[in-house]
Amino acid sequence: MKEPRHNLRPAALATLMMALIFGSAGIDLPTDSHLLGARVQAQRQPQRPELRTIRTVVIDPGHGGNNNGTRGATGSQEKDLTLAVAYAVRDELRREHPNLKVILTRNIDVDLSLPQRIHTAHAAEADLFLSLHMNASTNLTANGLEVFYLRADKSMPLVSPGEGTWGRGYVEPDPEAVAAGPSHQPDERELASILADLTLTRAHQDSAVLARTLLDELKRSCPRCRSRGVRQDNFGVLRGCRVPAVVVEFGFLSHNREEKYLVTREAHMRFARAIMRTIERMDYHFVQSER
Repeated sequence: MKEPRHNLRPAALATLMMALIFGSAGIDLPTDSHLLGARVQAQRQPQRPELRTIRTVVIDPGHGGNNNGTRGATGSQEKDLTLAVAYAVRDELRREHPNLKVILTRNIDVDLSLPQRIHTAHAAEADLFLSLHMNASTNLTANGLEVFYLRADKSMPLVSPGEGTWGRGYVEPDPEAVAAGPSHQPDERELASILADLTLTRAHQDSAVLARTLLDELKRSCPRCRSRGVRQDNFGVLRGCRVPAVVVEFGFLSHNREEKYLVTREAHMRFARAIMRTIERMDYHFVQSER
């Protein structure tokens, strides 16, 4: 009489033998589901750091409506590309940081005034404001990305002590008078002006950190892109903004090769990831500043 043949493959038979041997010794072997779970876990992306201080971010796609912005050689328009990048930023942040409130100053092709854009940031009590733009130049070889924060002049209380003003009627107190007690009680109007100046001063300092951080992350995300550095300018969209704010110019649509890259989905996603990492680093900066 023939013995029944086992319909087991060599690998399955070896597994069965090991289970019999080690099982009798009280040792648990990993199952297929355990092995699969381990492989999936290994393939997962590193977990994003939790945001502890930043709750709201306003993304401002530059131009819109009848204000087309600059135009590329192939017909690409700045207003369309800035909105496409804003969508990519919004989607990336919603996916990785679902508790973060992300507001776009415009979701469609509509023109907004500069005060309207700034008002959006203030009304939302935003922690950060980023205005997205594309560059252009009559010099067709000009290329590269750059980040701007406000250049404060003497009439704007937006810089560190010793530069600019600290509010009308405010006089730097004498150290001896301060030691002896307050010699001057500002009225409500004067106090409000001083506090506003202090808020703008802190916002300006954080804007400088934001600009440097964003440029660093853009260079990391887009190593092929030339960096033109962090610059200061008196952009209208930054004037009067009471929160850390920057203008980012992703590249030159007037540059033939750069324009071809700026219109791609790959570029938009790289920019979005850089902005997300910038927000995470700024959150850490704010946490450290509070200590």
